[in-house]
Amino acid sequence: MITLTNAEKMSLTDELKSALIYFSDGDIDNNSAMQIATHTLDSLDIKNPALSHIGMNWLAKEVLKKIN
Repeated sequence: MITLTNAEKMSLTDELKSALIYFSDGDIDNNSAMQIATHTLDSLDIKNPALSHIGMNWLAKEVLKKIN
């Protein structure tokens, strides 16, 4: 079983939040990006090895496609 520390969770959340803001061209504010990133990562299966290959930028682009 894969378990993330709080520091690792925060690091991933910050990375996804930054990617969401960047790829939305600033249309998403910091607070909204944090909420989206937190919800997305809470819903994500971190045991899936594909996650390590797709990266946060890809994930951010996919999330933005779904909310637009």
